[in-house]
Amino acid sequence: MKPLIKILNKLFPVKTYLLVMGVLTTGAGLFLATQPDAAAPSVLILPIEATGESGTLDYQPLFQHWGILLALIGLLMIAAASNQELEKAAVAISGVEKLFIAILGGFVFQDAFVTDLVLTIDSAGAIYSLGYFGYTVMEAFKKAS
Repeated sequence: MKPLIKILNKLFPVKTYLLVMGVLTTGAGLFLATQPDAAAPSVLILPIEATGESGTLDYQPLFQHWGILLALIGLLMIAAASNQELEKAAVAISGVEKLFIAILGGFVFQDAFVTDLVLTIDSAGAIYSLGYFGYTVMEAFKKAS
């Protein structure tokens, strides 16, 4: 596993991953928070409101809240790119966030939740970050024993 991590780190260092994915995540979050009418149907393939038995439900505040949380995760990733102390936490948090988007979009809702581009980017981000985090945890256990 160690040679694979070294190769991956040379091709796409964790600081580069955090910076690039942080900018993309922050941008997506700000787009969703400030333009939910445009972001929800175009990126998430979800309606901004739905009509049911109890009337019309407006999901705009929910999408805006979600957008703010995404933007904060993205900002954490950007900050972690230049701060070693935040690196592992940012990689773990972003990996879990991206994994859940990939699971929801790719498996639970069968591509009716996110566009293929978002699904691809978040799936790759989940694999990279969770693999990196898993590797660092294994290395810490080896050092401790």
